[in-house]
Amino acid sequence: MNVGQIVNSAWTIPGLFHRREAEFLCALANRPGDKVELGCWMGRSTSIILQAQAGLAGALVSVDPFVAMPAGIERASAAKWRKHLTGLALVPPLLLEMTSDKAAAAWTAPLSLLFIDGDHGYQAVAADLKNWARHVVVGGVVALHDMFFPSIPGVAQAVGEWWAGARDSNEAPRWRLAGLAEYLIAFERIK
Repeated sequence: MNVGQIVNSAWTIPGLFHRREAEFLCALANRPGDKVELGCWMGRSTSIILQAQAGLAGALVSVDPFVAMPAGIERASAAKWRKHLTGLALVPPLLLEMTSDKAAAAWTAPLSLLFIDGDHGYQAVAADLKNWARHVVVGGVVALHDMFFPSIPGVAQAVGEWWAGARDSNEAPRWRLAGLAEYLIAFERIK
């Protein structure tokens, strides 16, 4: 895996990532096992995960209802997402074109990586963590984009409450901080 080449190819797809975040996501995705990304927009993060997991066991599933973005940000679609991926000679993974809540209701498979970059509101992030993090296996990772982004306080609030609850419970899974790059934070499940 050549991280520089992966990030450079991903940069041909519109996205709202910093290069250090992309490099960090690449390192997190370079692990066997099934992965889910909540929010794929135009496909930049999808391309990073797909390339990082190449040759490893497991599959990626992308979940996105493709709703309107904040003012001034181009609206994505499944067709644009697919076009960007196939333009890099990548085979698009299974896409669940629905809300993460709806996808979570039927999800049962274990995950080695959960990447959350969908609805950034407090309630949505809290629900994503509640509904999806329980599927992450010991040694697996939950990563969230836009942590500490000044105009999006809901992510940091939901993550802080989730991590405190998991840390303070004897019965819940345990997590350790796996790293932070710009606005991308990751936690590794240790129990």
